[in-house]
Amino acid sequence: MNFKGMSAQQLESLSKAASRLAKALRSAQPSPELALENGMEDHSYPTVRWGIVGSYFGKVKITMEDGREWLAIGHGPEGDAECIHRHGWIEFRPLD
Repeated sequence: MNFKGMSAQQLESLSKAASRLAKALRSAQPSPELALENGMEDHSYPTVRWGIVGSYFGKVKITMEDGREWLAIGHGPEGDAECIHRHGWIEFRPLD
């Protein structure tokens, strides 16, 4: 990565994001942020009635700092335009 030409504010923002991801990699299990960084697709969308409805698609493998591997699986919302029964979510399964 080339940092030339980046402002101090941009570099500080990059540093904070990198620190957040490093902390997430040291956790006991992955976070939605790690899933999204590893290629999970966020198709969440705003609605008038239900606010932002979570919606995730894809399957991605996440390797944590300690070497454990997880499979993250995206799910869409359940329901219809009249009633959202469940927002979309990201499921995490350990790979052994």
